Amino acid sequence: MSLRAATLQDAPAIARVFEACWREAYPGVVPQPVIEKVAGDGLPLWTRLLQPEGGHWPVVVWGQPGEVSGVIRFGRDPDQPETGHVFSLYVDPSTSGRGIGAALIRHAQDWFVENGLSRATLWVFEANARARGFYAAQRWRPDGQTRIEPEFETPEVRLSWRAIETELESLETERSRPELSELDTLAVPELVRLMNEEDAGVAVAVGAAAAQISAAVTAVTERLAAGGRLIYIGAGTAGRLGILDATECIPTFNTKPGQVLGLIAGGGGAMAEAVEGAEDDASGGERDLRAIGLSPQDVVVGISASGRTPYVLGAVEYANQVGAASVGVACNLGTLLGVSAQHPIEVAVGPEMIAGSTRLKSGTAQKLVLNMISTIAMVRLGKTYGNLMIDVRATNEKLRARAQRIVQKAAGTDQVQARRALDAAGGEVKTAIVMLRTGTGAADARDRLERSGGNLRRALSESR
Repeated sequence: MSLRAATLQDAPAIARVFEACWREAYPGVVPQPVIEKVAGDGLPLWTRLLQPEGGHWPVVVWGQPGEVSGVIRFGRDPDQPETGHVFSLYVDPSTSGRGIGAALIRHAQDWFVENGLSRATLWVFEANARARGFYAAQRWRPDGQTRIEPEFETPEVRLSWRAIETELESLETERSRPELSELDTLAVPELVRLMNEEDAGVAVAVGAAAAQISAAVTAVTERLAAGGRLIYIGAGTAGRLGILDATECIPTFNTKPGQVLGLIAGGGGAMAEAVEGAEDDASGGERDLRAIGLSPQDVVVGISASGRTPYVLGAVEYANQVGAASVGVACNLGTLLGVSAQHPIEVAVGPEMIAGSTRLKSGTAQKLVLNMISTIAMVRLGKTYGNLMIDVRATNEKLRARAQRIVQKAAGTDQVQARRALDAAGGEVKTAIVMLRTGTGAADARDRLERSGGNLRRALSESR
């Protein structure tokens, strides 16, 4: 199977795909009488479009003669010749998930670039969330234009795409700063001062997104409280930061195995060494989320400095389809990720000191935001008592000493009593505190904590 130009002989096979899409994908989106009429006209429509005299625009299919699985029709926009346009894209519903649609749309995008078209448009039914998500993963975004064609009687929105070179030029994080054109000639003390000044503005930029962060934290807390998972997903630096935050939740908050986890484009090996091209795989994010059994109870946090990483966009779209909550962390404004995620967080850090090196300010901003998401969610879930780390997992000498100090402070006791209580509680900090504060044994303390849902403050209130 491969991409090839369609011929007139393909008309019946294309019509079958066309009809299947209309009858299986559009109920509830388009009025049923419209579906029946349009689907029934498939063969005459495509026979006409594939006639030599009617072939004003390329038609490309996926499959062998007579066995078409997908079709795309595209070309120059008849109303704006300097702009490309996708007139139609249909993929057999029975072949969903095989990447056929992505291959077809990428072929059209390559054609646009080869023909000097840096921008293209297409129309999609407004209520067709799956199609809109698919296009978002391929870097198509709403441009504010809407219509209702009499033939379809259904609201449509226009999506726009830009060639990656043009797209990157519009991103602040990719912009080169003329005032730093002599950066490599500066002395070390000057470079240190400069980087420190750059970093000082990151916290301010994060603060400007406080309302967005608050909404996302609330969504994360609700999902975790209901038994769901917090799943970070990203590529490169963004993916590594997500895995770092997820990993640190275990010793800090004693989270359950798998309750907070991170995924990175290219798999675990990408933590230490870049996996080239993995971030461009729009279907990879969905595959990785399927592999961990993403459910509607979970929340997915997509992380992408540019806000356009296909791997992350595909993951967020799949989260939306499943019914999971979705958060998008980007370091530019008005991003595809911001449009796709239910809870966008866009931190405008501005251009990097080294143009495009988003491990710098963007990476710092992402780390700050992820710290907020996980830490505040855990605080709201009762994982701290005041500012004390009462769910710490004491796995080494330093953490055992910290656990003892926490018990001393929370229970108002001395080292000896704190150590004895911890030993009796099997190292469980909250249990030891309840024992000392209520004068009970470990079993009773655990019962109190269980009745309070593990919340120490509620468990102590119950004892009064």
